[in-house]
Amino acid sequence: MEAAFLEADMDENIYIEWPEGVKEFGYVTEQELQTSCILLDKAMYGTVQAALQWFKKLVQCLLNMGMTQSKVDPCVFYLKRDNKLILLVGTHVDDCAIAGKPSDILAFKKEIKDYFTIKELGQLNKHLGVWYEWGSDKDGRYLESNMEDFVQGMFEDFKDLFGRLPKIASTPSVPGSSLRKNTDG
Repeated sequence: MEAAFLEADMDENIYIEWPEGVKEFGYVTEQELQTSCILLDKAMYGTVQAALQWFKKLVQCLLNMGMTQSKVDPCVFYLKRDNKLILLVGTHVDDCAIAGKPSDILAFKKEIKDYFTIKELGQLNKHLGVWYEWGSDKDGRYLESNMEDFVQGMFEDFKDLFGRLPKIASTPSVPGSSLRKNTDG
C-alpha cells in the first residue's frame, strides 16, 4: 500500500507542532505559529499510534472483503470458497504477500484497490529477509526459499554485539530436503 499510515484514522486527539518552513511558505503567520498547533485527523508516520491504526484499518478492509483472520497469526488472512482455501495473504506493516491462483489474486488486487492505492511489485522475490526462487522440474512447479543473507546478517550483528559468533546447532530438519505438495488426497 502506498502511504498506508496516512490512510488510517486516529482514535484519539494527537496534536503536533507546526513543521519548520510553514511560515516561510505562507501557510501560517508568526502569531499562529506561536499560539496554535495541528490536530491530526489521520495517522502520520512517526507517531506511536500510526502502525496500530493502519493495521486496524487493513484488518477491517480484509474482513469486509470476506477474508478470515488467522487465529494463529493475526497478520495472516485467508479466503475459502466451497470449503477450499483459495487465497492466502500475509501482511507485514504495509506489505502484502499473496498466494493463490492468478485469477483469484487479480480479483483480490482489483477489490483492494477500492479501499487503498496499491503499488504492485510483481512476483514475490524477497520478503522479510527471505529470498524466493520459482522453478519447475519433473514433479511440477516449486518455490525455493533462501535466508542465507538474512542469517549471515544476524551472525554479523551478534558478533558486533557480543564480540564472538553464536554457537551453531544442527537443524531439526534434514539438510537439503525439499517440501513437496501432498497429492495423496
